[in-house]
Amino acid sequence: MARYLPTLSTQSANNKQLTSWMHCCILLLGIAAFFPVCDANGVLRPLVSALFCFGDSTADTGTNTYLTSPAFLANFSPYGETFFNKPTGRFCDGRLFVDFLAQQLGLPLLRPFLEPGFNNYYRGVNFASAGSGFLPSTKTFLAGTLGTVVNIQEQLQQFMQVKANLESRMGLKDTSFLLKRSIYLVSSASNDAIYSFLLNQTTTPEDFISRLIVEIGNTYVALYNLGARKVIGTALGPIGCIPSIRGLSAGGSCLATVNDLALAFNVQLDALQARLKEQLPDFNLIIANNYDIFNEFIFNGTSFGFTMGSTACCGAGPFNGAIQCGTTNSNFNSTTLCSKAQLSKYVFFDNNHPTEKTYGLLAQMFMTGGAKVVKPFNVSTLALCD
Repeated sequence: MARYLPTLSTQSANNKQLTSWMHCCILLLGIAAFFPVCDANGVLRPLVSALFCFGDSTADTGTNTYLTSPAFLANFSPYGETFFNKPTGRFCDGRLFVDFLAQQLGLPLLRPFLEPGFNNYYRGVNFASAGSGFLPSTKTFLAGTLGTVVNIQEQLQQFMQVKANLESRMGLKDTSFLLKRSIYLVSSASNDAIYSFLLNQTTTPEDFISRLIVEIGNTYVALYNLGARKVIGTALGPIGCIPSIRGLSAGGSCLATVNDLALAFNVQLDALQARLKEQLPDFNLIIANNYDIFNEFIFNGTSFGFTMGSTACCGAGPFNGAIQCGTTNSNFNSTTLCSKAQLSKYVFFDNNHPTEKTYGLLAQMFMTGGAKVVKPFNVSTLALCD
């Protein structure tokens, strides 16, 4: 398998006109949203064959509920209160980005691979596990401190099992066609930044980013070799601004060193994307620009209806970021929860994760947005790629 070594470069964040463009995108969505098409009988036809999801808690639709001694869980109230009216294992009040993506592509919500008895993979499946990362050291650190996760390498092994299952049912040719026409979401890297670097610094930022980019490159190549041709990758967001990290700063501001690490990583992710396009011309990889979008939600959010960009709806301590929603520890015997009437004003639901509203906006922007939001083209264009 090819190994990808990043070339060091610099980048400055450029957010000029981003807010106005994003609003234009949202307004256009209200007029001409990108929906699944109908067949000759008027039946909705999905835009792609299936959706396969890999990642962490930003994409986990219940995987960790089936693990023994998981590092993280969200199978208790008030998680899931908005859309599902019950906890589902999602680290959100409702749907995640992957849920909105599935709906916009005309596909069912993805069920976890580990769900007992589930093997209907024709429309996709979700492998994402809260706490997972690309680097083996992330899983090792969590195993020694918090518990079990299914990391990206293990998720790829699960996908190999799904591919073998489909081949046994459909045959090699039809499975290859299905996989080629499917979309693959890979939403991870923040846990690597936190648990393999920030809380376990044994190397320089440059070396850490280099190792992480190599693992991400190998993941994309592995997906390609398994038949994937349409992949959505995600840049790191301003993780120095999430409530759990912001609460660690003396003045309550975003931690600049953490955000600088995210920006440096994003530069190298762009470089990896360019190299893969040269080496694998028929591999369509798009990168979602989480950093600039979340910056807009957090610091210029009023135009989106957000007035609470720094404090989570649910939690305890500074910015409601000291502990997970619905849990306790030696310092806090309960967590507070914002009212449902106020929920739409919050960017974050708990100390680390966005609200359903935030995920919904992200999905709309990534589906139809321009290069400021997702590059080199958006998800709707990716869906139409050969």
